[in-house]
Amino acid sequence: MTHGSNESNWAMDLEADITVMPLDVLKAVCLTKHTRHILVMDKTGIRFVTEESTVQQGTVFFSEANFEKFWLSEPTKCIVMGIPLATFASSLHTFGDKGRFKMQFSKFGENLLLNVVGDGLMNESKFKNSKGKPMKLMENSDSKTVGRMIISGSTLGNVVKSLSIHNASIVFTVNFDVIYIGSKSVRGEKTVTIPGNSPETLPFFECLEPFRFEYEPGMLLALVPSFRLGKYVKVKFYANGMLETCASSDIKDSSASIIKICTAARACDE
Repeated sequence: MTHGSNESNWAMDLEADITVMPLDVLKAVCLTKHTRHILVMDKTGIRFVTEESTVQQGTVFFSEANFEKFWLSEPTKCIVMGIPLATFASSLHTFGDKGRFKMQFSKFGENLLLNVVGDGLMNESKFKNSKGKPMKLMENSDSKTVGRMIISGSTLGNVVKSLSIHNASIVFTVNFDVIYIGSKSVRGEKTVTIPGNSPETLPFFECLEPFRFEYEPGMLLALVPSFRLGKYVKVKFYANGMLETCASSDIKDSSASIIKICTAARACDE
């Protein structure tokens, strides 16, 4: 794994492996209404891919029917999902103190756990729960907000239905009945049960060593499928993924909100 060499700029060049994800789940995440768009990067540049049938300037229509064909025939292309994770992060900073808060990602099993801890977040939010009701980011203004997002691999067998916020916690939900009620405890015996096709109980915080970075307005977060492992896709997480070893294949960003990232994901693993 490649890490940034300049410790002072660690927030800008962090790269870490996250998990594997079934290809159909990847398709579901890419195509869910909450995705709105993904980015496809290749040697010709960056293209915005949406679910809309109308093709606007800089936009390419990308249907579910040709997703797997595209993935299998274009293995050197990275697909960057600027997706609930990024949408949440880029929106949440408007409620923060000077737009700064800390995020912590942990890997446990086939799942990715995201903790968001922010100071000075206000008791208002434009986010809604699965029933369409506005949710507060924090109930107690005297404490920090902790948001938790769980991206489940094998248990997430259906299209993600909603990005829910409840009791200062965030989850991807398989259906409208699944909402994880968060806890302020950073360690404990909490479990998350995901009903449906795979009624499994997953251990909470049974994870590997987490990594941390401090989010700043304009930073784009991305999940990038890097290569296939059978029916699974290896996924990497990039925070403004500046990978020095892949400089020759980087796409230079035109603004602060566009990340530089390798176009040939396989090369990044060498």
